[in-house]
Amino acid sequence: ESSHNYCQSLNTTRHYSWTEVNATSLFINFLELTDIGGDSSLTFSYRDVQTNSTKSESYSGSDFDSLVIESSEFDLQFLTGTEQTEYGFKFQVYPGPSGFINSPNIILDPDHKHTIQSSHPYGNNLNHTWNYAASDDEVDLIQIRFDGESSLENNEDFLMFSYSNSDKGLVTKNLTGQDFQDFDIHATSFDLTFISNDSVDDYGFKFTAEAFACSNWQPQPDVTFTTLQAQTINSPSEYCRALSTPRHYNWTDPDATSLYLYFPTTTTIGNDTTVQFLYHDTNNQQVSKSITSTSTLSPIVIPTNQFDLKITLGSNYSPSDYAVEVYPGCDGFINAPTLSPLKQGNTYTIQSSHPYGDSINHRWTYETSGQSDRKVVITFGEQGSYLEEDRDYLMFTFDDAQGSSQLKTFTGDFAAKSFVIDSGVFEVQFISDESGNGFGYEFTAEVVVGATDDENPAVAAATEKAAKVLVNHYQLWKEKLLGMTK
Repeated sequence: ESSHNYCQSLNTTRHYSWTEVNATSLFINFLELTDIGGDSSLTFSYRDVQTNSTKSESYSGSDFDSLVIESSEFDLQFLTGTEQTEYGFKFQVYPGPSGFINSPNIILDPDHKHTIQSSHPYGNNLNHTWNYAASDDEVDLIQIRFDGESSLENNEDFLMFSYSNSDKGLVTKNLTGQDFQDFDIHATSFDLTFISNDSVDDYGFKFTAEAFACSNWQPQPDVTFTTLQAQTINSPSEYCRALSTPRHYNWTDPDATSLYLYFPTTTTIGNDTTVQFLYHDTNNQQVSKSITSTSTLSPIVIPTNQFDLKITLGSNYSPSDYAVEVYPGCDGFINAPTLSPLKQGNTYTIQSSHPYGDSINHRWTYETSGQSDRKVVITFGEQGSYLEEDRDYLMFTFDDAQGSSQLKTFTGDFAAKSFVIDSGVFEVQFISDESGNGFGYEFTAEVVVGATDDENPAVAAATEKAAKVLVNHYQLWKEKLLGMTK
C-alpha cells in the first residue's frame, strides 16, 4: 500500500517476486478505499509466462478492477501529480498455480463486489477447491454475476459451486462451455471447484460475488404509527430469505379505520418474488393480497387499521425496488390527500372501501401540476361503483374554463361512466346516511393537456362517452315523465 495520503510529484518503482514453485500467477485485489486522483498513475509491468511477452496495466482515479498477472513477479510504478492528493492505493496479492487464482483469504463483506477469476486462458490438469465465506453471520444472500467472456472447454472443463441452506440442504451447480448464467446463493458461504483436463483450454471464468445482510431491512417488525399522516414503506436495498417473516404495521389513531395502499409508478417487482399483504376484513376473515409482478400492481384498500407485510423469494432471486404509500382514513373514504399534485401522464386510482360505512361526510381537494390548460379525465371502473341510490352520494365540484362552478353528482349504479373536469383543481365529497350501503366507488383520474378537446384524444373520448351517458339519462327521464303524464 501507499501512504495515506501520499505525497505530490512522486516517481517510484518497486520490484515484487514470489519464489514458491506453485506461485506462477498472482491475483491482485484492490481494497475499496483506493483512489489516486486523475493526475496520478499506478502501473504493473511483468513478463507473461503464457505468451512470453511483456505486459503492463495502468490505473488512475478510483476505478480499480482486480488484475491477474501470469507471472511470479512484477514491477510497480507510482507516479503522482501536483494536484491535491487522495487516499492512495492498497491491494492484496494472492499467489497460486497458473490457471486458477488462489484467493482463499477474500472475505465477502456485505454490499461490496468481490471479483473472482481464473487466468486467461487457464492451464491444463487443474483441480482446485476454495471456500468463500461472508464476514457477517446475518448474510443470507450472495449474488454471483458472470463476465460476458467466461468460457470453458465444453463438457471437459468444469466450474462447480456448492453450498448448503436450511430449505434445500446441499446444492451444487456445475458450469461448462459458455453456459454461464447469473444466479444467487442463499447461504453465508460456498465452495468453488475448478477442474480442467490435459488438453485444450479457453478464456476461463470471471465473476463477482456480492453478499447482502438481512440486517439491511428497514423498518423493523411491529411498527406503530400514531397519526393520520401518510407513511411510505420502502423496500430494503436488497432482500434476503429471512424476509419471508411478516412485518406488522399498525395505526392507533381512532380515525384510522381503513388504509389505502398506493404504489408509485416507479415500483417494480422482480421475477419469482411475492409481496403479500395480510389482514382481517370487517367480518374478521383473513384476507391475502399478493403482488407477483409489476403488471399486477394496483391500489389496495384495507378495511382495518393494520396489516402484515410478507416478502417471499423464489429460487430465482431478482432484486425489487418497491415503495408503498399508506394513507390512513375513516372507514368508507380513503384519505389520500398527498396524491396531489396530480402529474400529467400518470393515472391515479381513488376509491372507497368495499363496502363503505355509514354516516360519512368527507371532502378532499385534488390539484394538478404543470401547464395552465390542464384537464382531468375521470373514469369509473366497469365493475362496482354503486352507492345506495338517492341516499349516498359522490360529488365532484370544480370551476370550468369560464369560471363557472360545476357540480357532478353520482348515486346508485354509475359503473363505466366517464366525464372531463375542465380545470386543474377539483373537490371530491362522499356522503352516506346512517343505514344501508353498497359496494362503493372506484375511479381513475388522468391529467391531460390540450388546447381543445378535439386535439386531445383522451379528452375527446371521455367527453363523447359522458355525452352518450347524458343522452341516455335524458331518454330515461323523458319516458318517466311521459308515463307520469299519462
